[in-house]
Amino acid sequence: MAMVLATVCAIYVILCSHLVLAEENCFVVAPNVFRVGTSETFAVIVDGGPKTVTVTLHTSRSSPTSFFHWSSTVSTGSPQIADIIVRQTDVTNLQHERNRFMLKVKCGSLWTKSTPILMSPASGEHFFLQTEKPIYRPGESVNLRFLAVDGRLKPSKSIFRLEVRNPQNLIVERTEFQPQRDLLLTHTYQLPERTLLGEWSLLMKHGYNVWLTLLLFEITVN
Repeated sequence: MAMVLATVCAIYVILCSHLVLAEENCFVVAPNVFRVGTSETFAVIVDGGPKTVTVTLHTSRSSPTSFFHWSSTVSTGSPQIADIIVRQTDVTNLQHERNRFMLKVKCGSLWTKSTPILMSPASGEHFFLQTEKPIYRPGESVNLRFLAVDGRLKPSKSIFRLEVRNPQNLIVERTEFQPQRDLLLTHTYQLPERTLLGEWSLLMKHGYNVWLTLLLFEITVN
């Protein structure tokens, strides 16, 4: 009973902001915007007995090949929820949020329908970064703590890059992270004894070629 209730609640949340493909005896709910590298959820409900439902993603309506494929036998009264992840390698020419792709659904031998969806380079992940203080002196250690979570607030599965840049905007360190299981990550950057004074920045690359300035800190001799 608890599992059924959780499934119904999840489907209700999906329905609030997602598109629907519905026809005789099949009901599919999926995002109307997909974010590259982000796990998106879709739900499948059937009526009138078990049916094999297939969900695919295509670069265009006329494209015979798909870059995502899911197929399962769904029973009446037992809706299924699954995830779609669009990789950067699937959409190499993505430039802006008005890129249209095709979502195709096949409901057994009853019907096949397709609908356009938007593909967005915006990341669905969230990053929270903290240093122990805003001002440092040359030679000190900058200790960082940060969280990297997906849209469900679970540890991110994506690889992201953290850059340390000096006041001249030159990269002095680049580090890659892949959170996977741990919510809280730590990193230490050791400032040289002789270094540029002024405002330094931490930048993170995530999602589809998106840079985000996360934090600024200052180096002073006072």
